[in-house]
Amino acid sequence: MNDLKDELEESRKSQRKLSHDIRGPLGGIIGVADLIKEQGQENKIDDILELINLIKQGGQSLLELADDV
Repeated sequence: MNDLKDELEESRKSQRKLSHDIRGPLGGIIGVADLIKEQGQENKIDDILELINLIKQGGQSLLELADDV
């Protein structure tokens, strides 16, 4: 019974870590997209390209995490 409780606790820890690891890149992607949207027409192409690069990096982080899972 103790072994099962230990396994359950380890599983819960893994789930919390995975959730945390997913939230970081997703929050970044959403934040950058909101920034682009809020700035609207004020955006300069170089700024947009830099922000798009941040979105791409966040997406790549999520893909790597998915591969690990």
